[in-house]
Amino acid sequence: MTLKLLLKICAVIIWIGGAIGGFALANVEVELGPFSHYTDFLWSVALTAWLGAFLSGLMFFSLSRVIEYLSEIKERLGLNPPAPTEQPSAPAPAVDKDDSTKFQGITVSPNPDEETAEPVNPQPEAK
Repeated sequence: MTLKLLLKICAVIIWIGGAIGGFALANVEVELGPFSHYTDFLWSVALTAWLGAFLSGLMFFSLSRVIEYLSEIKERLGLNPPAPTEQPSAPAPAVDKDDSTKFQGITVSPNPDEETAEPVNPQPEAK
């Protein structure tokens, strides 16, 4: 089950639960005395529950649509990684640990905004 399907299912469950819950919460019994009571429907409670459930479900549904659009964009750009069961076509190249010439001239700054960093390993000047 994909995440976008799970989020859509949650949205539908929230919408159905909110509709039922709004009716259940808004039906209240009002007692007039020891032997007299009646049932009343409170629209303010029902509308509050329905609005809350609608907005909560809408958030879940919207998030599922965002994930759906992002996966579609990823497919169009061809950024799908190979499946975990597939073997890579060629082995990764070996890394020579003693090849320090690649790192000549690299500077390290304690503050990335600071542009006046000194090289860590300055090269000796040729005489």
